[in-house]
Amino acid sequence: MLHLRTILCFTICLYVQTAFTQTVSYESVIGLNKENEIYESNIRKILQDKFGFKWIVTQESAVRFDGHNINRYTSHEPTDKYRLSGVDIWDVEEDTARNEIYILSSYGYIDVLSSITGSVTRRIKKPEGPESNWFMDMVLTPAHIWLTGFKGVWVYDRATDKFVQSLENRSNAAGAVVTKKIFRDSKENVWTFNDKGQVHVYNDQLTVQNPGGRLLGNEAFVNSLQINDVVSMTEEELLIATSKGMLVCRYGNYHDIGITQDPLKFPFFSNTAVEAICRSGRSLYIATNALYRVSLESEAVLEYKDRYVISQSDWFSSVQSLYADDAGLLWLGGRNGLSYFNIGDKAFTGYYRNREANLGLEHVFYVLPEGDDNYYACCQNGLYKINDRSEIKVLSKNAWYNYMFRTETGTYIVSELKSLKVLSNGVLNDIDRLYSEFRPYKNFSLNSHVWFSDSLLVLGTESFNGILIWDRKKRTIRNLVHHPGMTSLASDVVNSVSRYNDSSVIVLSDKSFAILNIYSGNITNHIIKQKAGGEALGILFDVLVKKEYNLVAAYGVGIVKTDKAHQVLQVFSTSNGLSNNGVYRLFSISDSVIIATTNYGINLINLHTGKISHYTSYDGLHSDVFEEACGTAANGKIVAGGVKGFTKILPGRIRPNNRPPSLYISKIICEYPGLITDSMNITAENYIIGNRILQTSVYFSGINWINPGRTTFAYRILEKSEDWINLNAQNFVTLIGLGPGTYHLQVKAANEDGIWSEPKEITLVFLPKWYQTWWFNLLVILLIAAAIYAFYRYRIAQIKKQHEIRKNIATDLHDDLGSTLNCVKVFTNLAISGVKQEESLQQIKDNLTEATMCLRDMIWVLDDSLDTVDELVTRLKQFALPVAGASNIQAEIKAGSEVNSQKLTKEEKRNLFLVCKEAINNSIKYSGATQIQVDIKPDGKKIRISISDNGKGFDADTVKKGYGLKNMQYRAGQIKYKVSLVSSAGKGTQVEIGPA
Repeated sequence: MLHLRTILCFTICLYVQTAFTQTVSYESVIGLNKENEIYESNIRKILQDKFGFKWIVTQESAVRFDGHNINRYTSHEPTDKYRLSGVDIWDVEEDTARNEIYILSSYGYIDVLSSITGSVTRRIKKPEGPESNWFMDMVLTPAHIWLTGFKGVWVYDRATDKFVQSLENRSNAAGAVVTKKIFRDSKENVWTFNDKGQVHVYNDQLTVQNPGGRLLGNEAFVNSLQINDVVSMTEEELLIATSKGMLVCRYGNYHDIGITQDPLKFPFFSNTAVEAICRSGRSLYIATNALYRVSLESEAVLEYKDRYVISQSDWFSSVQSLYADDAGLLWLGGRNGLSYFNIGDKAFTGYYRNREANLGLEHVFYVLPEGDDNYYACCQNGLYKINDRSEIKVLSKNAWYNYMFRTETGTYIVSELKSLKVLSNGVLNDIDRLYSEFRPYKNFSLNSHVWFSDSLLVLGTESFNGILIWDRKKRTIRNLVHHPGMTSLASDVVNSVSRYNDSSVIVLSDKSFAILNIYSGNITNHIIKQKAGGEALGILFDVLVKKEYNLVAAYGVGIVKTDKAHQVLQVFSTSNGLSNNGVYRLFSISDSVIIATTNYGINLINLHTGKISHYTSYDGLHSDVFEEACGTAANGKIVAGGVKGFTKILPGRIRPNNRPPSLYISKIICEYPGLITDSMNITAENYIIGNRILQTSVYFSGINWINPGRTTFAYRILEKSEDWINLNAQNFVTLIGLGPGTYHLQVKAANEDGIWSEPKEITLVFLPKWYQTWWFNLLVILLIAAAIYAFYRYRIAQIKKQHEIRKNIATDLHDDLGSTLNCVKVFTNLAISGVKQEESLQQIKDNLTEATMCLRDMIWVLDDSLDTVDELVTRLKQFALPVAGASNIQAEIKAGSEVNSQKLTKEEKRNLFLVCKEAINNSIKYSGATQIQVDIKPDGKKIRISISDNGKGFDADTVKKGYGLKNMQYRAGQIKYKVSLVSSAGKGTQVEIGPA
């Protein structure tokens, strides 16, 4: 491998020959200092981790960036996982083996973050001394973490989790040795640079490799020398950026380090503060007060300038950190913020403004190449000549120029808005001064032309003036316009003219086109209908004539493919991938590939596959908006103009991006009542979501640094559908209303060329609410089963109870009614035989009356509508009052109003009625009373019945209990009542029926 010294010698010779000049490249720089991007200035370091995320360190914060999403880390973040321990951030380093990011602030701890979760996992407390120590730089080695600051170099032992040693801790006049830069070479040795101009080299066992150190120069040179950046050139060479130019360190062994000052010997590098250097492949990028690229192969120096910035204070003037990534982008961190641009071979180069001359191409209607690196631009504000270095020469200013072309003699016909000019030797003159045949048409304006021979060409005009056919040899011009009733152009409106075949030209208009044979004069007019019977397509701007078909640029429709009979075969529009339906020009790249300019960038279309690739200002176009005539193709390149400049297109350099985005499911945000949680883990395979969830948002990172703004996403939930749902550029999906369960969410991402990544899957487990759990469902089932069983038992009990009631009624019917009817039978026979006939008939009457009352009692018991205390009172009155009245006894039956509506079961109603009936019968038959009192009152949920008379009474202790009293007690016991009897001679009798 050649030493840098050899390369630099060639470079010196080259630049001596070229008087120290360098090529300038004007770049389209993309700034990221907007409010929703990296809005901070003073970018100190840029790093890309193993997963593809960019880490940007600013004075105030650290940022993790995927091209779309930003995670910011500061000392005042509300959550611990994003909160740094200090302010004034200086450095960031990655430990790929441990998947850790280390962030260094001047006074805080060393914050250690997981590159997988993006969260702060721990903090390493920096050493404390008697005085404050300002830390500014950090490197990681397998065994140690090395820090530099105002107190020298400090080393942290990873194994013991302690700071084990301080190196170079010697005081200067100010009380400290300032070591501001530290570097790790390819052999894991650490280089330290202090403000004394000394360099020390240590291995990872903390052994110094060059005892005594090595001065970087003489005393005058190292005085106030600032080391800004270091980069390895070979395994034995370092290139050092300093405040006084650049140095080269060569170290065959560390005991003999050779130092070369100002190795490049260029005026723009000598004794100039070099802020940052970066190597990418065989190129070296150097930031001073400007930005340069030095080729390590050709020794060429290229200066970069911002194409679209007028002032000198652009992105390149204040760079303090550089990073070249594998996507061909150079990232610039500076005092103005963060930016980047493409350093690879460019297919698109935009031209807009010359900063030094303060000239801009505000609206370019047409561009015409001259040679390999010069262009004429017809603009709204003048006519200009531009070269590849963006140097602009004014040919005419403050006039509107829209078209021009070169004649066979080398002069140029130039179309102004309302006149025609001739450009010869850089001077514009009226066209009729050189071509008198144009005198009638000198106030015309042109938009297109077609050569048919060295002397014959067709010109398309503006402002309803048809076409001009110019015969150079005969010096004649014919003007063809629309003539009603004659074979002529269907319209005077001419949008463009194009060659149709060797003898014919196609004239495009609004809603029609004409094919003109320029030799015979034959004209045929045509229209294109997208559908049979539909309207003709509107504004036709351009046509490409292929062997078997034509391609027409129909503004507002897209690109229409027709057969030779002008019938529509296919339409390319936004519905199948075109960026915009406002199509202006079509350029043929090959038999199957074309380029179309539109109102939103350009489109590369493969006619065989139907694939459409879209390119915008992000890819290097001057802007996204082109003009109608806009440009031409020549010498393997296309030039096309529009708003704010024009673009040179090199079709051979347009290459598809075959690398799919690196896809991660980067964050899950869960919204609960009064709480929002977020979780980042790019390797997570499952995630559990609580049962109080309101909304879940899943974010994705599709890292595609070549064109991050054009990354698109799609997702599907396998439990819901197998179909993919396209999210376009939206990098998240919001899940609302998913029921408890396990769901498999799959996501995929595509780059700008439609190359899809492999799907990523995460399993989301939505926990059920308590009433959605299996145990609750089981409990509900058990409760329902228990309720059904209880109802069944209740129903069986009711049936048994009804059966018992029926049985009792049957017994009563058998005992009472049966015996009564049997008596009727006996007395009937006696009456028939004539024995005691009158007495027998009376007995029969009494027995039938009794049987009737018994039947009425049974019917009353069975009547569901009479199951209240009030009905019981009514029934007792119906029974007792007639009987008592017949015996001259005054009976009073009453119930309190609070119990009148109280419900009674059939068994209660029957048994209470029979007990009361028995008690009243006994009182009428045996008491000799003149008054009987029945009083019903509430007793808890039941009732209490008191039946009393003023009869003769008896001694309850001496009188033997008969069958009637036992029957009363038995019936009361059936319904959980009891009967008590109180009586004494001469004081009447009282029967109490109440709850047991």
